[in-house]
Amino acid sequence: MRGRIRVRGIIKTGLLVAFAVASTNRRLALSFARRMAQPPRPKRTRRPRPRADRFSEYRLVAERAQRSETVLADP
Repeated sequence: MRGRIRVRGIIKTGLLVAFAVASTNRRLALSFARRMAQPPRPKRTRRPRPRADRFSEYRLVAERAQRSETVLADP
């Protein structure tokens, strides 16, 4: 006999899972405490997209495409 206590089946699995969960929770708690000790990063701001300018560019491209189609269809 290897040890004084025999642990089998579901009990052994339960103990191993409990140990894994406890160690993971400890690791997460330590990393959370480290992150809370540091000041938060400033929020990144992005400039708004110029939607009106983009629409005018699309309109110019469409007009040029129509002109080229009429030039090709004329002969």
